[in-house]
Amino acid sequence: MDYYFYKTHKTPFSFIVSGTLFLIMGVAVIVHNFGIGILLFILAIGFWSVKEGVEIDFKNNRFRKVIFIRSLKSGKWIFMDGIEYADVCIHRKKQQWSVNLHFSDKKYYRLFYTEKAKAKAEAAKIQKVLESRKTN
Repeated sequence: MDYYFYKTHKTPFSFIVSGTLFLIMGVAVIVHNFGIGILLFILAIGFWSVKEGVEIDFKNNRFRKVIFIRSLKSGKWIFMDGIEYADVCIHRKKQQWSVNLHFSDKKYYRLFYTEKAKAKAEAAKIQKVLESRKTN
């Protein structure tokens, strides 16, 4: 596997707030200018359609957290130099499980949160690829 993409199916909080503000503005404006009101409604729906995810490009040795709408993705690539392993960790405050990438210099990067079984399965997939790349 040279490529990995995980969709969290969560809309970032800032996009929820922005979409709600566009909806409120659309309601306030629609009686005065129908066209702008409809445009603001469309923008609200667009902001609510944004989702989060994680993309790992094993071939080019990089990864990124992305926001996406359908197939349009955006995010800053981070190079995976020194990645040792992927693991699963419980976070007591949120009672959620996270999948993390650990670097050789004791740093780690949290990829995403999910339920326990899914976190273990996704971390195992990533770890399998990391191990196969070390042996090659």
